[in-house]
Amino acid sequence: IPTIKKKYQVNKSINKRIFIHDGSVTELECDCIAISVDKNLSTNKFGSIVKYGGEEIVAAAAKLAPQKEGSVVEIDGFNLPCDKLLLAVPPSGRESEESIQLLRQCYVNVLKLIEERGYRSFAIGALGNDSIRID
Repeated sequence: IPTIKKKYQVNKSINKRIFIHDGSVTELECDCIAISVDKNLSTNKFGSIVKYGGEEIVAAAAKLAPQKEGSVVEIDGFNLPCDKLLLAVPPSGRESEESIQLLRQCYVNVLKLIEERGYRSFAIGALGNDSIRID
């Protein structure tokens, strides 16, 4: 059986701090929150994000639009309890090998940005949960 070289060692202390939050991400105090948006970085379907974060979120996102599927951009959290908001663009349309790869790339790009920025606390929503149609 081949062994897999792991980039990071298992850290039981960290594993105890990972949890699933059943509620609104607008309640989480953390460095950043990642949410799904469309290619035009529209936050229309995330009324609570704009309601609690402020209209500045819409304006900041609009300045960076459009983006490719699989990409992630960062804006200020404004009135949210997080410092930054990561806008992830999952694929849309029917499930396909390409859309699965783009969704995977979306998560990878979120995690890379979190690592690059040195964020220590973050929340990642279910990216693409309403964007890929599975028949």
